[in-house]
Amino acid sequence: MKRTLVILSVIIGIVILAFLATYLFDQSYRPEPEVLQNLEEQYGEPHIVNRADEQMLVIRTIGDPSEFGGKAIMKLFNVYTDLSSDEISMTDEDFPAPRARWPKPLDTPLDEYEGHWALPAPEGLTELPEIDSADGLEVELITWQQGPVAEILHIGSYEAEVPTINRLKEYVESQGYELVGPHEEEYWNGPSMFPYLNDPDEYYTVIRYRVRKK
Repeated sequence: MKRTLVILSVIIGIVILAFLATYLFDQSYRPEPEVLQNLEEQYGEPHIVNRADEQMLVIRTIGDPSEFGGKAIMKLFNVYTDLSSDEISMTDEDFPAPRARWPKPLDTPLDEYEGHWALPAPEGLTELPEIDSADGLEVELITWQQGPVAEILHIGSYEAEVPTINRLKEYVESQGYELVGPHEEEYWNGPSMFPYLNDPDEYYTVIRYRVRKK
């Protein structure tokens, strides 16, 4: 009996340590509370601003975003790190937030969903070296057109974005603008690499559309 209790105690200790290790590892990829607070202040209300065109590292996929998203973003992180002229780690606080553009309507069937996963390219990058695409994920260097854009912050799960999107669209209409570009998202706080640590209520996503005056 005593031996059994010792074994159970060891197993419980290992489980607790493993949970703490994964939690701390996950938190190392999370923005600091001050960053999230700044996002709420900057993007909490719908607004229209001018953004410069951007050079982006892009991976395009067709199919369920939940199947491709993690793989595509991780590959972009690795490529960005390899191409950057500065020493940078994936936990660096200055690491750019990943983004995605969704050219097709949001009610498109998941198996037909088109995602353009992206990271801003390192400064000064004009062409890509050869990058292994044996995994089926091809990295491209593409200029994303911007100009006037409408933006708003969504806090919560991706499935609950519709009211936030509608609020942004209503604001665009009230300002005499119309949408001219695809749905774009910038992911500041999202799913964990460890599903048991996921908290969709804490996802922070900036939603963005290119717009123009009617």
